[in-house]
Amino acid sequence: MIILNYDDNLFSVSFTALNFINPELNQYAYKLEGFDDQWISNGNRREVFFSNLDPGEYTLRIAASNNDGVWNRDGASVKIIVNPPWWGTLWFRIVLAVSIVAFPWFLYNERIKSIRRVEKARADEQIKSMQMLEEEREAESKKREELEQNLKAEIARDLHDDVISELSVITNKCSQILADESIEEKNQKHLRIIKDVSESVKIMIRDVIWFLQFENESNERMIGKFYSTAGNILQDIDYEPEIQKDVFEHPDITVYIKKQIYLIFKESLENIVKHSQADKVVFSLIKKDNQIIMTITDNGSGFDLNNHKPGNGLNNLKKRAAHLYSMLTLDSVPGKGTIIILKLELNHSIKR
Repeated sequence: MIILNYDDNLFSVSFTALNFINPELNQYAYKLEGFDDQWISNGNRREVFFSNLDPGEYTLRIAASNNDGVWNRDGASVKIIVNPPWWGTLWFRIVLAVSIVAFPWFLYNERIKSIRRVEKARADEQIKSMQMLEEEREAESKKREELEQNLKAEIARDLHDDVISELSVITNKCSQILADESIEEKNQKHLRIIKDVSESVKIMIRDVIWFLQFENESNERMIGKFYSTAGNILQDIDYEPEIQKDVFEHPDITVYIKKQIYLIFKESLENIVKHSQADKVVFSLIKKDNQIIMTITDNGSGFDLNNHKPGNGLNNLKKRAAHLYSMLTLDSVPGKGTIIILKLELNHSIKR
């Protein structure tokens, strides 16, 4: 096996036939599988040169004839691997995509922490009595809320104007390049991965932007988000929705809780569309006895819980439920569909 770096632009391979009767009459031919599958005559030369091979895996095959012109087509072979540059590897593209998603949240949290440190120090200097302390707390609380709302709006604008627009440039450029039929299949595969990851990141960032916008914190807007998401995902599936009008009207229900419930809802519907083969979905979201209860039922293919290995989709649902200190149960019977139930105790849920 020969392993080369992407910048090893020129290399040669030497060989010889084990026939010494009249070696100057020995003839050679070669082909480089993965680059050109046709045999190429090399005369009586016992060395072949290659230059500027693209990253990938190749197999060099050498055939030889003796002085009587009898060829051994089985010949000999050697595997050649040309490693790509670090910026051309799949792991780099994945790390880049994850960084694009994680950085805005990191920036937001750090700026919020900075604002809170500054406001706390300012309040400590100004408070001189219990009465002044109470008044200052009220004033600072209101100001902090306004600052956070303004900050969320600013981050949402930056995400939309900068990150999403740049991702759109990436997806559009990938589409343009993929339209060129001369592009090699391996490069087309990499371009499709970049395009699909960029589209997925755009969808995730749009959800982030939606929850950053203050006007979307109302009960009506949140319920509307559930209905519109169901309509977008279940386009070819009949569904029956039931969402209680005041389901999110409770002092313990924060934006964080709303977001996690929504993501569990959205990912559950996406899993139904991808895996269940269902033609009907029934879901409900109600508030009862200081609990929020979400139930999602489908009439799809179902599966045997005892012989089913949980995938990323189900594991993600369980993790989100755990973050809320809630209970997520799943029941499924082969041929009879699946039911998912989320129960959230409002006085025990995490407040974020």
